[in-house]
Amino acid sequence: MECPNCGDLLHEGARYCSRCGTRIREKTVPPPVETQPQAPTPSADRLENARVGYQAAINIWIAQAQSIWSRFNVVIVADTVILAAVSLTLWISHPLSFFFTRALCSVGLVLSLAWLVAYRRASQLNDYVLSSARELESHLADPVVTVSRGAAFSQGEEVTLTVDGEKKKLRLSWLAGAELAKSESFYYILVATFTLLYVALIFFS
Repeated sequence: MECPNCGDLLHEGARYCSRCGTRIREKTVPPPVETQPQAPTPSADRLENARVGYQAAINIWIAQAQSIWSRFNVVIVADTVILAAVSLTLWISHPLSFFFTRALCSVGLVLSLAWLVAYRRASQLNDYVLSSARELESHLADPVVTVSRGAAFSQGEEVTLTVDGEKKKLRLSWLAGAELAKSESFYYILVATFTLLYVALIFFS
């Protein structure tokens, strides 16, 4: 430590300079600046895992929706063929037409019920994948609301998108937003119609 006046070397803790008598003032140490605790930022690995998981959930959702639609088309074609065969059997007066009619209706009834169970399972899996995707959206670095906003849009709510710098508001039309137009209700009504038709043919043929 040096004297601020004459520059003479002083021992630690000296209050006066032994050479010129200048009083040595102790240097005040400024109190540490209190810093606000910062929220922990997610690591790069966690963000990458969330991004990969979100992409996988979206891909599974798309594949599952395509699979449901394909199975539905197969059931519609099968029911149409079975009803056509039933009509042909009823039109032909043959001693075995009664048994063929009931057998075909029974096959159609089992097919419809089996599809109903398979669709219910696929629908629940689809809901799980969508919920997982919405959960992962909150963990991504940039705010992503594709699935969350899509859920609100499917319920008939108005959503706002920014396309090429311009805000665009979208809402389902009243016909598309009707309860009958919703995919789950639509599937159930069609399958129920075929089921009731098969039951009626079995009992009244």
